[in-house]
Amino acid sequence: MAADPAAPLPVVEWALGLLGRQIDAAWINAPAAAAIEAVLVEVDAAAAASAARATPEHPRALRLAGASAGASPLEREYAALFEPMRQARAAALAFALWLAMRRPYTMST
Repeated sequence: MAADPAAPLPVVEWALGLLGRQIDAAWINAPAAAAIEAVLVEVDAAAAASAARATPEHPRALRLAGASAGASPLEREYAALFEPMRQARAAALAFALWLAMRRPYTMST
């Protein structure tokens, strides 16, 4: 008889609990993030001399990767608001990898 492929309840509770807390934090931070993003877009538009920062992708890069070493305080604050989502993405990936590493379920005939 093949082993049960279901994930143990504590592992599922860990993954879902962590994801839920991070998503709650993202919803709470959404108004502040929108206000800071508006300022960043204005600053980026005004700073046309810096081609790397004057792109619409700049806020997206801050959301996905976080602030770089030379980031302004406003960029660091904006990136910090999305840290919960980066943590949730990492937890989801860890859970998916854990599931993938398990032996695949095979049906016996």
